[in-house]
Amino acid sequence: MTAYTIILANRSGGFQNYALFHERPSFTPNILEKMYAPSASVIAQARVPSGQQSRFYLHKTYYAICGSSQSTQLQGVDVMVYDERSITLGSATAEDTLIPGSSLSVKVVDQALHFDGKALADAGSKDSFEIKTQNDFTAGEAKQNSFMIGYGASYTGKGSSGPPATFIPQPNRSYHISPNRVFYLGFGYYTKDSIIGVSEAENLLKIDFAKLKTDVEVVHASDGTLNLQAL
Repeated sequence: MTAYTIILANRSGGFQNYALFHERPSFTPNILEKMYAPSASVIAQARVPSGQQSRFYLHKTYYAICGSSQSTQLQGVDVMVYDERSITLGSATAEDTLIPGSSLSVKVVDQALHFDGKALADAGSKDSFEIKTQNDFTAGEAKQNSFMIGYGASYTGKGSSGPPATFIPQPNRSYHISPNRVFYLGFGYYTKDSIIGVSEAENLLKIDFAKLKTDVEVVHASDGTLNLQAL
Protein backbone atom coordinates (compact mmCIF):
# COMPACT_ATOMS: atom_id res chain seq x y z
CA MET A 1 0.00 0.00 0.00
CA THR A 2 1.29 3.44 -0.94
CA ALA A 3 1.18 5.78 2.05
CA TYR A 4 2.54 9.01 0.56
CA THR A 5 2.93 10.35 -2.97
CA ILE A 6 5.21 13.25 -3.93
CA ILE A 7 4.71 14.64 -7.43
CA LEU A 8 7.72 16.61 -8.63
CA ALA A 9 7.35 19.06 -11.51
CA ASN A 10 10.59 20.41 -13.01
CA ARG A 11 9.95 23.90 -14.37
CA SER A 12 13.46 25.14 -13.69
CA GLY A 13 14.40 25.46 -17.34
CA GLY A 14 17.12 22.80 -17.16
CA PHE A 15 17.78 19.10 -16.56
CA GLN A 16 17.91 18.35 -12.81
CA ASN A 17 19.04 15.56 -10.48
CA TYR A 18 16.78 15.20 -7.43
CA ALA A 19 17.16 13.31 -4.17
CA LEU A 20 14.59 12.44 -1.51
CA PHE A 21 15.74 12.20 2.12
CA HIS A 22 14.07 10.69 5.20
CA GLU A 23 14.66 12.33 8.59
CA ARG A 24 15.97 10.27 11.53
CA PRO A 25 13.55 8.80 14.09
CA SER A 26 13.14 9.70 17.74
CA PHE A 27 14.03 7.35 20.59
CA THR A 28 12.69 7.05 24.15
CA PRO A 29 14.65 7.20 26.37
CA ASN A 30 16.59 9.80 24.41
CA ILE A 31 19.87 8.54 22.96
CA LEU A 32 23.01 10.64 23.19
CA GLU A 33 23.37 12.86 20.12
CA LYS A 34 26.63 11.18 19.08
CA MET A 35 24.86 7.79 18.99
CA TYR A 36 22.04 8.90 16.73
CA ALA A 37 21.78 7.71 13.19
CA PRO A 38 22.69 10.77 11.12
CA SER A 39 20.03 13.35 10.33
CA ALA A 40 18.69 12.10 7.01
CA SER A 41 19.45 9.47 4.39
CA VAL A 42 18.94 9.42 0.62
CA ILE A 43 16.11 6.97 -0.09
CA ALA A 44 15.31 7.77 -3.73
CA GLN A 45 16.63 9.72 -6.70
CA ALA A 46 15.24 11.01 -10.00
CA ARG A 47 16.69 12.59 -13.15
CA VAL A 48 14.07 14.90 -14.62
CA PRO A 49 14.25 17.00 -17.82
CA SER A 50 12.75 20.48 -17.69
CA GLY A 51 9.01 20.47 -18.35
CA GLN A 52 8.54 16.90 -17.12
CA GLN A 53 7.39 15.27 -13.88
CA SER A 54 8.52 12.49 -11.56
CA ARG A 55 6.59 10.72 -8.80
CA PHE A 56 7.86 9.27 -5.55
CA TYR A 57 5.59 6.56 -4.11
CA LEU A 58 6.41 5.86 -0.45
CA HIS A 59 5.13 2.80 1.39
CA LYS A 60 4.31 2.86 5.08
CA THR A 61 5.99 -0.35 6.27
CA TYR A 62 8.53 -0.47 9.10
CA TYR A 63 10.84 -3.18 10.39
CA ALA A 64 12.50 -3.64 13.75
CA ILE A 65 16.12 -4.68 13.27
CA CYS A 66 18.99 -5.87 15.42
CA GLY A 67 22.54 -6.86 14.62
CA SER A 68 26.05 -5.42 14.74
CA SER A 69 28.15 -3.02 12.72
CA GLN A 70 31.57 -3.46 11.19
CA SER A 71 33.01 -0.25 12.63
CA THR A 72 31.86 2.64 14.84
CA GLN A 73 28.57 4.53 14.56
CA LEU A 74 30.51 7.81 14.67
CA GLN A 75 31.96 7.01 11.25
CA GLY A 76 28.51 6.73 9.67
CA VAL A 77 28.86 2.99 9.07
CA ASP A 78 26.63 0.57 7.26
CA VAL A 79 24.93 -1.92 9.55
CA MET A 80 25.19 -5.67 9.01
CA VAL A 81 21.67 -6.82 9.88
CA TYR A 82 21.28 -10.19 11.58
CA ASP A 83 17.56 -10.15 12.22
CA GLU A 84 14.50 -8.23 11.01
CA ARG A 85 10.82 -8.21 11.97
CA SER A 86 7.83 -6.38 10.48
CA ILE A 87 6.15 -4.24 13.14
CA THR A 88 3.07 -2.10 13.76
CA LEU A 89 3.26 1.38 15.26
CA GLY A 90 1.07 2.44 18.16
CA SER A 91 -1.97 4.55 17.30
CA ALA A 92 -4.95 6.18 18.96
CA THR A 93 -8.69 5.86 18.43
CA ALA A 94 -11.04 8.80 17.91
CA GLU A 95 -11.63 8.71 21.67
CA ASP A 96 -7.84 8.97 22.20
CA THR A 97 -7.54 5.39 23.45
CA LEU A 98 -4.09 3.96 22.81
CA ILE A 99 -3.74 0.96 20.51
CA PRO A 100 -0.23 -0.19 21.47
CA GLY A 101 2.47 -0.82 18.90
CA SER A 102 4.54 -3.97 18.55
CA SER A 103 6.91 -5.12 21.29
CA LEU A 104 9.90 -7.36 20.67
CA SER A 105 12.83 -8.52 22.77
CA VAL A 106 16.39 -9.36 21.75
CA LYS A 107 18.94 -11.85 23.06
CA VAL A 108 22.61 -12.55 22.43
CA VAL A 109 23.46 -15.58 20.28
CA ASP A 110 27.04 -16.17 19.14
CA GLN A 111 28.06 -12.64 20.19
CA ALA A 112 25.32 -11.06 18.08
CA LEU A 113 21.84 -9.71 18.83
CA HIS A 114 18.80 -11.63 17.58
CA PHE A 115 15.08 -11.32 18.23
CA ASP A 116 14.21 -14.12 20.64
CA GLY A 117 10.71 -14.84 19.33
CA LYS A 118 8.97 -14.36 22.68
CA ALA A 119 5.28 -13.50 22.46
CA LEU A 120 5.14 -10.14 24.23
CA ALA A 121 2.05 -8.05 24.86
CA ASP A 122 2.08 -5.03 22.56
CA ALA A 123 3.30 -2.00 24.50
CA GLY A 124 4.62 0.48 21.92
CA SER A 125 3.61 4.07 22.64
CA LYS A 126 1.74 6.21 20.08
CA ASP A 127 3.52 6.26 16.69
CA SER A 128 6.17 3.92 18.14
CA PHE A 129 7.18 0.32 18.64
CA GLU A 130 9.19 -1.19 21.48
CA ILE A 131 12.43 -3.20 21.63
CA LYS A 132 13.46 -4.71 24.97
CA THR A 133 16.98 -5.82 25.85
CA GLN A 134 17.79 -8.40 28.51
CA ASN A 135 20.58 -8.79 31.06
CA ASP A 136 22.58 -11.29 28.96
CA PHE A 137 25.22 -8.70 27.99
CA THR A 138 26.97 -5.71 29.53
CA ALA A 139 27.32 -2.15 28.23
CA GLY A 140 30.99 -2.90 27.56
CA GLU A 141 30.15 -6.02 25.54
CA ALA A 142 27.58 -4.09 23.53
CA LYS A 143 30.23 -1.55 22.56
CA GLN A 144 32.95 -4.15 21.97
CA ASN A 145 30.73 -6.25 19.70
CA SER A 146 29.06 -3.20 18.11
CA PHE A 147 25.54 -4.32 18.98
CA MET A 148 22.84 -2.32 17.19
CA ILE A 149 19.06 -2.07 17.44
CA GLY A 150 16.69 0.24 15.59
CA TYR A 151 14.46 0.20 12.56
CA GLY A 152 14.47 0.05 8.80
CA ALA A 153 11.71 1.26 6.51
CA SER A 154 10.29 -0.05 3.28
CA TYR A 155 9.96 2.57 0.57
CA THR A 156 9.05 -0.01 -2.08
CA GLY A 157 6.75 -2.39 -0.16
CA LYS A 158 9.24 -5.25 -0.60
CA GLY A 159 11.20 -5.44 2.67
CA SER A 160 13.37 -2.88 4.46
CA SER A 161 15.56 -0.73 2.26
CA GLY A 162 17.98 2.15 2.67
CA PRO A 163 20.34 2.64 5.61
CA PRO A 164 18.69 1.66 8.91
CA ALA A 165 18.51 4.05 11.86
CA THR A 166 20.29 2.36 14.75
CA PHE A 167 22.08 2.86 18.05
CA ILE A 168 24.06 0.82 20.59
CA PRO A 169 21.65 -0.42 23.29
CA GLN A 170 22.14 -0.80 27.00
CA PRO A 171 21.24 -4.06 28.80
CA ASN A 172 17.88 -4.57 30.50
CA ARG A 173 16.22 -1.55 28.91
CA SER A 174 12.98 -0.78 27.10
CA TYR A 175 13.30 1.46 24.01
CA HIS A 176 10.41 3.06 22.15
CA ILE A 177 11.33 3.94 18.57
CA SER A 178 9.22 6.39 16.58
CA PRO A 179 9.88 6.67 12.81
CA ASN A 180 9.67 10.20 11.47
CA ARG A 181 7.17 11.35 8.84
CA VAL A 182 9.43 14.19 7.71
CA PHE A 183 11.10 14.02 4.30
CA TYR A 184 13.33 16.46 2.42
CA LEU A 185 13.57 17.00 -1.32
CA GLY A 186 16.69 18.52 -2.82
CA PHE A 187 18.47 18.87 -6.14
CA GLY A 188 22.11 18.26 -6.88
CA TYR A 189 24.36 15.22 -6.83
CA TYR A 190 23.86 12.73 -4.00
CA THR A 191 24.65 9.02 -3.70
CA LYS A 192 21.83 6.54 -2.98
CA ASP A 193 21.78 5.54 0.72
CA SER A 194 24.25 8.31 1.63
CA ILE A 195 23.67 10.16 4.90
CA ILE A 196 23.74 13.92 5.42
CA GLY A 197 23.24 16.48 8.13
CA VAL A 198 20.15 18.43 7.12
CA SER A 199 21.58 21.68 8.48
CA GLU A 200 24.66 21.23 6.28
CA ALA A 201 22.81 20.67 3.00
CA GLU A 202 21.57 23.37 0.62
CA ASN A 203 18.39 23.66 -1.43
CA LEU A 204 16.33 21.27 0.71
CA LEU A 205 12.54 21.49 0.95
CA LYS A 206 10.97 20.04 4.11
CA ILE A 207 7.88 17.85 3.58
CA ASP A 208 6.18 16.97 6.87
CA PHE A 209 3.41 14.41 6.35
CA ALA A 210 2.38 14.79 9.99
CA LYS A 211 0.95 18.16 8.90
CA LEU A 212 0.13 17.50 5.23
CA LYS A 213 -2.17 15.31 3.18
CA THR A 214 -0.79 12.05 1.83
CA ASP A 215 -0.36 13.49 -1.69
CA VAL A 216 1.65 16.64 -2.38
CA GLU A 217 3.18 18.37 -5.39
CA VAL A 218 6.55 20.12 -5.48
CA VAL A 219 7.30 22.62 -8.25
CA HIS A 220 10.90 23.48 -9.07
CA ALA A 221 10.52 27.02 -10.40
CA SER A 222 12.70 28.90 -12.87
CA ASP A 223 14.12 31.02 -10.03
CA GLY A 224 15.62 27.87 -8.48
CA THR A 225 13.17 27.55 -5.58
CA LEU A 226 11.27 24.40 -4.59
CA ASN A 227 7.62 25.18 -3.81
CA LEU A 228 5.28 22.81 -1.96
CA GLN A 229 1.65 22.58 -3.03
CA ALA A 230 -1.01 20.38 -1.43
CA LEU A 231 -3.20 18.47 -3.89
